[in-house]
Amino acid sequence: MESAYQPEAWKEFYVMIGGSIAVLTGLLFLATSLHIAEIGKTPHFRVRAFGNTFQLVGQLVNSSLVLTPQPLMWLGVELALFNTFLFFVIQVRFHLAWARAQAPVELLRSIPGAIGGLLGVLGGASIIFQFGGGLYLSAIGILILIWVVIWNAFSMMIADYVVPPQSN
Repeated sequence: MESAYQPEAWKEFYVMIGGSIAVLTGLLFLATSLHIAEIGKTPHFRVRAFGNTFQLVGQLVNSSLVLTPQPLMWLGVELALFNTFLFFVIQVRFHLAWARAQAPVELLRSIPGAIGGLLGVLGGASIIFQFGGGLYLSAIGILILIWVVIWNAFSMMIADYVVPPQSN
């Protein structure tokens, strides 16, 4: 598992992931724009659309961090801090918005999303301490998050856009 702490060994993977994410982000913008009126009417779907977009952009930044020549310790700190930021801005914000809207949270999608986000944090911490899975954790987290974003986007495209009742 020596390659867990050798970013240069992961170059092809992160180049492939970065390019794929860039294409997916463009497709997501297109799909969202086709349903923007419906998404805009439903507060919790607006938060999901925001989360999908910024999750992909966040994973593009993660790929860029790994591909940037820098000391290994800095990479670990950057990944841990940036993924912690993403976790709160995307995962926590998502759950708060859905709770306010009294919309049912699909745990089958929500739990993998949280796990993917936390794997990014753990991957960075693992690099700092050079113990654990290192970039393997980060890579698994990115792949899980891409899966969840695609699942979220698909569910929004086929959703029945009904605004939940407001409690007084």
